[in-house]
Amino acid sequence: MVKTEAHGEDMMKTQAHGEDRVKTHDGPLEMPLFQLIPSQRQVVFRGDRLPLQCTASYLDPSVELRWRHNRRMVTTHEDRGIYVEDTLIHDCCLITSLTPLFFSSSEVILSNIELGIGGTWECLVTSSRGNTSQQMEIVVLETSAPYCPTDRVTNNKGDFRWPKTLAGILAFLPCAAATFGSAPHASGSAAHPSSQRGKKAWRSCDQSGRWAEEDYTQCLYASELTRVLHELTQITVNTTNAQPLGQQLVAFTSRAAHFTDVMDVIFVTHLVERLTRLVEKRKDLGDYISDIASNMMLVEEHVLWMAQNQARACTRIVQCVERIADLSLTGDNQVISKVSANIALEAFLIRPSNFLGLSCTALQRPPPSSATSPLTDGHSHSDQDKIREGDAAGESLLNFKCHTVNNSASPASQLSKVRHKCLEAEVNQLYHMRDNTAV
Repeated sequence: MVKTEAHGEDMMKTQAHGEDRVKTHDGPLEMPLFQLIPSQRQVVFRGDRLPLQCTASYLDPSVELRWRHNRRMVTTHEDRGIYVEDTLIHDCCLITSLTPLFFSSSEVILSNIELGIGGTWECLVTSSRGNTSQQMEIVVLETSAPYCPTDRVTNNKGDFRWPKTLAGILAFLPCAAATFGSAPHASGSAAHPSSQRGKKAWRSCDQSGRWAEEDYTQCLYASELTRVLHELTQITVNTTNAQPLGQQLVAFTSRAAHFTDVMDVIFVTHLVERLTRLVEKRKDLGDYISDIASNMMLVEEHVLWMAQNQARACTRIVQCVERIADLSLTGDNQVISKVSANIALEAFLIRPSNFLGLSCTALQRPPPSSATSPLTDGHSHSDQDKIREGDAAGESLLNFKCHTVNNSASPASQLSKVRHKCLEAEVNQLYHMRDNTAV
């Protein structure tokens, strides 16, 4: 058999000629009878034989039936095993107004099928009244085609049992029917199971017989809580609905110890961030955010780790809590104190001109190494070892100094002085270590 590509030029010429004629009439065509047999996808093996039959009502002499393969016009090609036969059928058994019915029929016989035959086959009807078409798909497999084994996949969209599937086939399964309880929904009413009707998950079996790409996005989450949180992320949060949303999230996260899906944490994170953006306009949202963050600390550690690894969810929640202080502290509100079960937040507004207090510095020297520290007089090796152990623990080398801060200076300048002193102490320490080495 000659491959399809070898006839690409001839077929394109035929197609161009055919499409010019097809485009003459673009209106939809309604026919008493128009059918393609078979109409569903056909899976065949290389070398098989497959007939395709197209039948349409013979409305007038302008009716023509044509075939297209992957949008290219098809005619008889004996060397490729493709035979096209057109006939006019007189059905004397069906009579309307005492007039016998006639049908145009066209048949494509695919003998000794090769891989190039695979793809979309279309029967196209053209007439002076308009055009219409029907199509089906042919999948060609090698005689020894492998299979993907039966497989069971359980995820946050449900339990899916994939059947044994031929290589090269896209398998489909209906979405699992979701259970709906009494949990409130974002829309104010519970979702209806009919929303899942017609939704499917799909999975690809590649040519080597291995399960490959898959998609479950059309299916609802199996957990009702996850479904509700997902619905909440789809709404626009504003100053009007922010307060009831905050209350709702506090109620949901009060059961955070039972969260098992990483998406629960990620969805809550999205919602907390949206509430945080409104804290400047709605100060009361800070209390809800603090409570939600506190509740999220009850989530099982492994789930939190996955949420952090996948979307930095934990870091983002903590940043929202820290942001409360930036957005809430004003000239009228200079102190914030929010205490939740697992989080305590204290924030103060301090002006540099009013800064007064103590600045303390802790300096610690590293213990001298045994190679550079000689034995002191009157101490045995065991005594010296004890001294080193005490030094290593930081018991004798920690120096803690405090001094008052000048009222007229800013905290930044005081911090600069402290850094300078720390640097000076480190330099002196280096000199001391050098002297010990010299000894």
